[in-house]
Amino acid sequence: MSERRRIGEILVDESLVAPARVDDALVEQAVTRTRQRIGEMLVQRGELRPGGLVHALAIQHDAEELDPLAAPVHPPTLWKVPRDVAERCCALVVRGEHGPLLVMGNPDMPGARRTISACLG
Repeated sequence: MSERRRIGEILVDESLVAPARVDDALVEQAVTRTRQRIGEMLVQRGELRPGGLVHALAIQHDAEELDPLAAPVHPPTLWKVPRDVAERCCALVVRGEHGPLLVMGNPDMPGARRTISACLG
């Protein structure tokens, strides 16, 4: 299995952020020992549009970009995921081209996929 590319590298390669901005965020992250992620930091600073971060994360996770506000819900599965679980896992089940599709705000969240899968059966 190949190692996943770092988000800063993707942001620079896609010309979404200047290398110096990524370096600044990495230094701040190290100095302040914050748990905030680099992409979030850059969006918060106004150096990266949220859509750019979504694009970079889709590349990093080899996933499809999707606007959850524009995607139709999948009624047969919507009720299976309790609201508190969906909010905690930043997840939503929408109607995909070939059936239900899980949309996650943070695919790396520990246990989130397992929790949602358990809800869906």
